[in-house]
Amino acid sequence: NKTGDVGHTSCLELSSCAFSTGDVGNESCRGLEACLENEATIGDFSCTGLHSCKNNAGNVDSESCNGQKACEKNSGTIGFSSCNDLSTPGGQSCSLNSGTIGDGSCQGTNACYNNTGTIGNNSCNGDSACSNNQGNIADGSCNGESACQDDGDRDKVVTIGAGSCNGEAACYRNIGDVSIDACIGELACYRNSGNIGMNSCDGYGACRGNTGPIGILAMNEGEENAVGSCISEEKTSEDVPDGEGYLGVCISNNGAIGDGSCRGVTSCADNEGEIADYACINNFACFSNRGQVLDGGCDGVESCHENKGIVGVNACDGDLSCKGNQNSIGDLSCVGLNACAGNSFKILEEACLGDFACADPNSAINGTYTINSSSCHGFYACSTLDANVGINSCIGDYSCQLSAEDIGNGSCIGLFSCFANTGSIANGSCRTEDVLTCEDVEGDCTQDFTGACTAQSGTIGNGSCIGESSCCGNFEAILDNECRDANSCSSCGE
Repeated sequence: NKTGDVGHTSCLELSSCAFSTGDVGNESCRGLEACLENEATIGDFSCTGLHSCKNNAGNVDSESCNGQKACEKNSGTIGFSSCNDLSTPGGQSCSLNSGTIGDGSCQGTNACYNNTGTIGNNSCNGDSACSNNQGNIADGSCNGESACQDDGDRDKVVTIGAGSCNGEAACYRNIGDVSIDACIGELACYRNSGNIGMNSCDGYGACRGNTGPIGILAMNEGEENAVGSCISEEKTSEDVPDGEGYLGVCISNNGAIGDGSCRGVTSCADNEGEIADYACINNFACFSNRGQVLDGGCDGVESCHENKGIVGVNACDGDLSCKGNQNSIGDLSCVGLNACAGNSFKILEEACLGDFACADPNSAINGTYTINSSSCHGFYACSTLDANVGINSCIGDYSCQLSAEDIGNGSCIGLFSCFANTGSIANGSCRTEDVLTCEDVEGDCTQDFTGACTAQSGTIGNGSCIGESSCCGNFEAILDNECRDANSCSSCGE
């Protein structure tokens, strides 16, 4: 009952090629009921295996559809050397396929089973890879066991760019568009629903469960020159010693992430804030972040872990620099180890520079106090602060640590200058400008040097208390331009 041409040593087994109407090449359709009721052209060395190409209606190129039930009830076009699975029991590669499949693709048990989308060359290789796929998959993509596997019941037809979704279960049940060279690694973009940009989501579990847009979406080579976001060095479970405690970069992210951001273990995992370009760099950088991070913000281990405020351009630079921050931070601020850890103050631009500069403020109420621009520079400069700080104030190590009253503009300049201050200080006061750090002091700075207004509790006017220990321990009201020499109004040692 065969009406088409049959090549050399083809259609030899029981019921093979029975009722077939298509041409069959050399050494093809070999297996029980292979090519039974076939309606299309079969190339050379193809459709060998039990029920392979049975009820096939799509053209099959050479060296394809080999294995049990391979391409059974296929109605799509199959390229060269595709849809093969010779494992035992194996089988069903490209079975029920209705889409177009390129060369060298869909190799493995159940690979491209019930596929309805278009699949390029050298793609979807691995057991169950692209099974139930409905999307359009470019060349060199979705390679790995269960890569791009779906449930076949999606309203949206997704597009996956070239060189993407490679790794075991990469893009499993993905419903977001994926750009070029993205979603690389075991479980990368697993159950992702956001659009993934070029060179993004590269790492073990990267962007797993993501819902937000990440990076720059570019589907064609040369369209963009994106660096990529959400990248870690770990690519498979073997790269992670304690797999159960590992959270992939950008896993469960729900916020929009720009280009070149979120690099390092767990960076941007559980993020819900908007993250701009080149931000959140290093391990745990923006883990559980809830605030907006502008360009270049949050560079350091746990730099913005559990941040809740707006982080300015190039702000929060340093390990733990803004961990647990609750308020807005201006551009170029909070630079240094623990610089603004636990902060609840409003911090303006270029403020809080130095290790522990503004760490652990006493005030736990958001928005209560403000640290103005270019202030709090130095080691522990405004640590454990409970007051407003003016412009260009609190410059020097420990300069305003433990201070509890407001400080005006240009005041508290120098080592220990307003340490443990409890009195209000006006503009341009409490200054020892030539001594800013312990390195500027001969001997033990804690024993041999006293700041201008260390432990003072009085009210100090404008331009007063200039020089070492000038108003140390003061408890009286000092008017404008008074006590302008070292030790001139000091009560320390009394």
